[in-house]
Amino acid sequence: MILFVSAFALVSPACANEAAYFAITRFWVAGVYYAHNEDCPTGKNLHEGEIAKRALIETGHDPNEFLDRDGASYSQEKDAQLMQIITFRGRIDGKPANAYAFPESVSDPHIKTGSGKYGYGFNLDGKTKSSDFIDPETGERGVDNNLYRVYACNSHTRQLPPPQQSVAADFGSEAYLSSYPPYILEISSLDEKRDDYDVTVTISMSLDTVVRDASGEAAQEQTLRVDPDPRWQNVVHGKMKNGVLTTDVFDLNLPGNPEWFPEYHFKQARLRLRVLPEGKATGILGGYHDWLPFYRQMAIRGTQWELIGDDVPGTYYALKRLADGYPDPGSGEMTAISSAFAVKAVRVLIQKPKDTSSREEAQDELVH
Repeated sequence: MILFVSAFALVSPACANEAAYFAITRFWVAGVYYAHNEDCPTGKNLHEGEIAKRALIETGHDPNEFLDRDGASYSQEKDAQLMQIITFRGRIDGKPANAYAFPESVSDPHIKTGSGKYGYGFNLDGKTKSSDFIDPETGERGVDNNLYRVYACNSHTRQLPPPQQSVAADFGSEAYLSSYPPYILEISSLDEKRDDYDVTVTISMSLDTVVRDASGEAAQEQTLRVDPDPRWQNVVHGKMKNGVLTTDVFDLNLPGNPEWFPEYHFKQARLRLRVLPEGKATGILGGYHDWLPFYRQMAIRGTQWELIGDDVPGTYYALKRLADGYPDPGSGEMTAISSAFAVKAVRVLIQKPKDTSSREEAQDELVH
């Protein structure tokens, strides 16, 4: 594959007062690890075998016919029957209903949600409530991150001891790194010799997936092409102080993985990013996001998700209950949930289109 460089301007590594570029290579819901489960004082939620057993009992089946003592299925035939029962355990007008497509066809199991003191993120609503988090890194009070509260006590999405992530985050970020183009972060004038200065931050999308280094992480200084699609060009003012970038509040729109989460649309977003001398960066992206897409990414996998450990309809009810932003004008129900995502990035080179050609035109510059 040969690239016609004439269509793109190659941007070199940043010197003082020149733009610096990073590929965001890891992106997952930010959570704090509690060694003694202080965030889930009444215990964790049901694991996969317990969820299946409860569903069988609720639908009038004998769990012993399908599950062994550890909650595992006896056979492939029984497993197929089990998944059918779990999927259609909902009831609408007394008839079986798909519990993932119609989560309110089952009663709210009131899954346990996180109640810890510390949590990553930002004070999104400008208020300091007793139920809010304290950011363990900055000490900021009034931090809003109800999305992690929903996931905090689930076995699949619970934060593990650092530097580990949750099981879901590890799987998701690995799949993201392997098969999906990363986000591109541009800082207009990065200068390690200066302090407390203004910058312009642009967050966009790459057209290319990353090349990995010997450790399996994204290689530094690799060259990536920037997607010129105007839908994914997010520009915001920021400040650099003590090696940390903080942005103003802005709306952030980014494509997701079509299989999991097609698009992200954060309202009142803000980014905090520590730029490290070894060509890496870590930080937190926070904002309000519609809560229903977070349920969708679980529901489309249905029993696959529940049989690895998380109650899918229960998560629907928890997301709806803990949504805390943007009330619907008619019903008054909250449509968005506060969130914070952990971000990791590496320094890269980029190729920018010389004009405002479309994504399709940029891709046409490839010769196979």
